[in-house]
Amino acid sequence: MALSTEAHWNQTEEDWALLLEQADPWGLELPDAGVVATAVGWDLSPASTWINMVLVTESCRGRGYARRLMQAVLERARDRGMAAALDATVFGAPVYERLGFAGDDRLVRLKRESAVLKEVEVSGKATVVPMTTGDMAEVEALDLMVLGARRSGMLQCWRERLPRAAWCQRAAGGELIGFVLGRLGRVATQVGPLIAQDIAGARALLGAVLSAGAATMIDVPVKQETLIELLQGEGFRAEREFRRMATVGGQLPSDWSRYFAAAGPDFA
Repeated sequence: MALSTEAHWNQTEEDWALLLEQADPWGLELPDAGVVATAVGWDLSPASTWINMVLVTESCRGRGYARRLMQAVLERARDRGMAAALDATVFGAPVYERLGFAGDDRLVRLKRESAVLKEVEVSGKATVVPMTTGDMAEVEALDLMVLGARRSGMLQCWRERLPRAAWCQRAAGGELIGFVLGRLGRVATQVGPLIAQDIAGARALLGAVLSAGAATMIDVPVKQETLIELLQGEGFRAEREFRRMATVGGQLPSDWSRYFAAAGPDFA
């Protein structure tokens, strides 16, 4: 937690606890200094592990610690016949390219100190309702279909931790066609994942989840230009970009036409 706070990241102790429980965390420890660097490999599919939390305390940067941890995570993945994927910052992408990562899909982080979207009328009598325990099997199936990876534990954790940000969208016939989740972060509420059939559905779900008086961030695929324009019109401002990269065979088969917001670079 000290490492991610020093880096001004948004993780909480609950986020770390989830990864420590479900993923394959690595640390580099120095005598009299404790853990000074971390990296985590989180298996999202039989073919790919998601790499996150690559952190080095400021006083120990430039010594190759992050590279050593990345190599450990990658070697463990290769030993199990798996490739790897991640979201890289502009500064991290060249480092990952040298490790064999490639990919051009990009996401932009948008942030606003408080936000409320106006209500929007959704055609086809689609209904946005609070997510319940009974919805989770369908939510997990839709997430797997659109993202191309399985993260059931994370989805259930987000719903339990922040139920007011958990919403489903159903078609007139009852079919689940979209959902949104969020989590409280150290500095802002992170909205995502957000899956919808179209921009109207995405906007309806966002209208349900965004609330006034809270700093909010959301990571939107650059391809979703209409949603980015909508959020900027509501006062959101771009902070940074991420580049989704993978080693050979590790790219997630995501349906970017329906993936309107990611869960963040730590959770895909």
